Amino acid sequence: HSKVDGRITVLFVAFTGPPKIMRCHGTCKYILREDVEPNLQAKFAPEFINHKGFRAVVMVDVERFSTSCGYSMPLFDHVGQRSTLWDYFEKKTMQE
Repeated sequence: HSKVDGRITVLFVAFTGPPKIMRCHGTCKYILREDVEPNLQAKFAPEFINHKGFRAVVMVDVERFSTSCGYSMPLFDHVGQRSTLWDYFEKKTMQE
């Protein structure tokens, strides 16, 4: 729905430690790769900004925070990053 009316909800979930869910409700705008200003690019790691899969930055203006118990959230162990996204875009050109 963010493309229709600009609304967005960002969800954070605790998968370790005490259960908790936090939602950030607000509005957003997208800045396409070619329109990202250098001072904004500097806030991101070079391997992210220079990656072929980088298409846009989403700027969120948070208007409200909400939390809930998170009792239904399972516990997870982080075992590492997936390589699927990186592998997929390695086969693409910058224009694709």
